[in-house]
This record gives sequence, structure tokens and C-alpha cells, in this order.
Amino acid sequence: MNKLDFISQLTTLLKARRLKTGMTQEQLAKELGMRRATVVDVENGKNATLHNIARIADFLDIQILSVDKLAELRKTLPEKDKRPRKINARQYPQLLQLLWDRQHDFDINATQPLMITLEEAYGLYEKHARFVQVSQMTAKEQRFFTQLKNTLGNGVYLAA
Repeated sequence: MNKLDFISQLTTLLKARRLKTGMTQEQLAKELGMRRATVVDVENGKNATLHNIARIADFLDIQILSVDKLAELRKTLPEKDKRPRKINARQYPQLLQLLWDRQHDFDINATQPLMITLEEAYGLYEKHARFVQVSQMTAKEQRFFTQLKNTLGNGVYLAA
């Protein structure tokens, strides 16, 4: 399978999963803090950056690549695709609670996306380790936490 076939199949899968969840393109875009036109582009396979494909796949709980494989792949990408990957902290309940010391920067009860980098997320998990309850994380957050630990922490979680 060539690269274009893979991207076409992947973007078709993303659209199908979004439709299955009953989410509109507008709702998905709002959740991810992106424009609706970006979601449309990804679903149509036009100007679909790896960064946006990965963000949408992660939100829809489709694992296409592990974070470490994605980081490896990003080294070979053009500069526009190497932007720091950001996630919506509101998707991860334990992580959102760890942002208590930054609540003056945002409304914790608001619904708009709260975008932070992977490095910020891992730093929060480590800094506030005594408050992290892995057993009470959602399955999605546990996978995310494990990927951060394996990539940014080299397999080690240093509780501060």
C-alpha cells in the first residue's frame, strides 16, 4: 500500500468513527480547538497534516501510531508538521485536576478546549504525583499517561 492509499483509508476511518459517535465536524473542531475547515480537509484527505490526523485520531480513540513512533516519524517531516503537539487537557480528568495551580489562567468549569503541550502534561503528572490516581484514570487517560511515561520519561515516572 502506498502512502496516499494509507492516508485515504485513514481519513475515511476518522470520518466513519466521528459519524458513529454522532459528532458533527463543528463539534469535533470545537473540542480540538481547530477550525471546522481543518476537520473537513482531514476527512477529505486534502492538506491533512500528520499533526491534525493524529489529534483527531487520538480524540476519537483510534490508535494509529504510538507517541514514540509518531515522534520518530515527525523527525522526517517538513517544518510545518513539526509544531509541538498539543492536547486538550479537558479530555483527561486527572490531568485537568492537576491544573489547579494554574486555574487563574482559565475557567476550570468552562467547555472550550484547554490546550497544553505533551511536555507540560507530563510535567504536571510528575510535579503533582502524590495526587495522581492511575487506578481512577479513564482507559484513554491511562494509555496517554503510559505513552508519556515511555516517550518523555524513557519508561520511568519520577514522582516529585
